[in-house]
Amino acid sequence: MDRLDTYERIPEGMREYLSHYGWHFSPKLAEYATNPKRMKNADGTSHHWTHEQVKELLERNGVTIEKAKGHDCMYVANMAYSDFYPKPLSTEAQILQYIKAYIDDPDGEDGIALTRYYADCIAKGEPLMWEEFL
Repeated sequence: MDRLDTYERIPEGMREYLSHYGWHFSPKLAEYATNPKRMKNADGTSHHWTHEQVKELLERNGVTIEKAKGHDCMYVANMAYSDFYPKPLSTEAQILQYIKAYIDDPDGEDGIALTRYYADCIAKGEPLMWEEFL
């Protein structure tokens, strides 16, 4: 079955973004979404991993994510740290396992990370200027 939002009229910038990246984070969108000014930890501090740092952590710990595309892992790593560290995720290894479980969820859709991020933006009334993330 096709995604329901493909039947709606969507902005041209979003259509262009999706034609390049599908429902996955581009480098620019991942940087925007994980910017420490936007993504705060529960205690008010901030933390940020780059795409390369996340790749290195996954490789060093032998974690393979089957459905990983684009910069999805970078977004999920930073989101997990921001939302769940140090409780209930208290180590990097636990965060890496969370990334795998989140992205490789057997009943989750392709592009689950961007889909959920976009849903949050809609709920908060924060429009995305899709053209800026190409």
